[in-house]
Amino acid sequence: MSDKSVLTLEKRGNVALIGLNDPEHLNATSMAMIEELHEVLTREAAAGTQRFVFHGHGPSFSSGAHMDDYLQTLRDVQSNNAHRFYESERKLLEVARILRRPTTFSVTAIHGWAVGMGVEIGLACDFIVAADDAMFWMPETASGWNAGMGVANRLTRTVGTGWARRMLILNEKVPAKTALDIGLVARLVPAANVVDEALKVIAQMDRHSPLATQYQKRLLDILPNVAIDDSMELEIITGYWLAHTHDVREAAQAFVEKRRPDFTGS
Repeated sequence: MSDKSVLTLEKRGNVALIGLNDPEHLNATSMAMIEELHEVLTREAAAGTQRFVFHGHGPSFSSGAHMDDYLQTLRDVQSNNAHRFYESERKLLEVARILRRPTTFSVTAIHGWAVGMGVEIGLACDFIVAADDAMFWMPETASGWNAGMGVANRLTRTVGTGWARRMLILNEKVPAKTALDIGLVARLVPAANVVDEALKVIAQMDRHSPLATQYQKRLLDILPNVAIDDSMELEIITGYWLAHTHDVREAAQAFVEKRRPDFTGS
């Protein structure tokens, strides 16, 4: 990446570690960061990468909007020059859609502040791992905005309507321990261990049947919006299909033989 990059990219086996890298501004969200995030993620996904961990360099994961960049964006929009802003919003949706693919496994490792889009990235991933110093804050309505990247949907599914309303409408700050208690984060660890723990979560997902995990991930996205009777029918249909796969037979045989199953994704 170039010297002007606001992201870092590191490979750990089959996992791409994408780091927000503007510590001078506490990794505040800028138009350049959004555009580079989209560029890196789409390029890696096109190259076949399906495992991602997001993290932040410096004292915080992301501190919200980069104010100089934000004010310039507002001036551009008010002068009817909104093309770049509109395209950046579409790019964020594409980022979220890549991360929601059934075959893509992703974890966000959060330490320090996660504000605005920092929380949105975490919710677009399968799981959030938080450091014990993490603080989650979504102050959009206090700034005249609404949250994006599908947050209203995903946050409500994750923590329930009550907490979603407290976070999105009252803009309540949520410390790490509370985030763990309400289900916003999956793991809570010391700050020094947050990336390693995120990699462990990816490894745990990879130990399971790829097809079963992919289908379960898709069902989790679909079924909360489906009537309960239809939801149960779809689970039966999916289970019937999985019953014909190698992996389900291999799991049963491995249990009998007291060994770890050798899943092939077939």
